[in-house]
Amino acid sequence: ALAGVRSSTSQTGKYMEINYNGTQNLLELAASHKITQFVFASTSSVYGQTDKLPFIETDSCSNHFHVFF
Repeated sequence: ALAGVRSSTSQTGKYMEINYNGTQNLLELAASHKITQFVFASTSSVYGQTDKLPFIETDSCSNHFHVFF
């Protein structure tokens, strides 16, 4: 996986290809080994500009400002 929100804004295609395909490969491998749980980690950037702290997983992600996640 490629990390870094700032870098993702200038290399969107590369980040999408590597991170999307990498996640797809992990999910397929997990399924083939009958793994029933998968932990996905993202970035606080999915919540966009907000004063609400701390974030919780049920908060809206509709105001994101990067494609990184």
